Amino acid sequence: MKEVIKIFSIIVIMIACIFIFSGCNITGIIKDEKNKESEINNYITNNINKVQDSINTDSTSQESNTDIFSMLESRYKEGESYIMSKDQIDLTNTDGKGKNYSFKYNNETYTAVYTKDNWHINNSYKIKNKKDITLICEALSDVHKVHGKDMKSYRTAEDMMEEWVIHNIAYDYLPEGINWKKNAKDVDLNPADQGKSLKEMYEEKVNKR
Repeated sequence: MKEVIKIFSIIVIMIACIFIFSGCNITGIIKDEKNKESEINNYITNNINKVQDSINTDSTSQESNTDIFSMLESRYKEGESYIMSKDQIDLTNTDGKGKNYSFKYNNETYTAVYTKDNWHINNSYKIKNKKDITLICEALSDVHKVHGKDMKSYRTAEDMMEEWVIHNIAYDYLPEGINWKKNAKDVDLNPADQGKSLKEMYEEKVNKR
């Protein structure tokens, strides 16, 4: 019986995620553009709670501590790798003032902006491979380091990559037409978001509303 519950829980999660995060399914039923984002947010929150209750039905199973956010992170699909070293991206300071930069990746030119303790990478959602993201973060850190959350240490390329990937996941699954998805297409690597999980970022967004 426990195995049946485990399997059922996983199926519920997968179906719920497809439905919850499907842009066409959700946005298609919301006609009032002004209230669309808040309705989507409420819908997601309510269904996450329902699915989590289903998982917790069998408190002895390994899945009892699983949540949708962890599942999404574990199912992240990496893109193909295109670089072997950080030098291949040809990071260039385009304004000569240490603020605006460009780099090359997979035959595209990307832009990045540095302000104090913050790297903003435009269209970061297009870059999926974790190894490549880490190499790009290494190149950025070589030019301008970003402090960690304690404002004493500095962020590593690896933990910057983890934040980048979380933004990618959010972009991949959020419905079209809401600000969260628009914001997730770019990533800001700064002290405040160091070490945050997808769930923590989501809860922070909800609590601010």
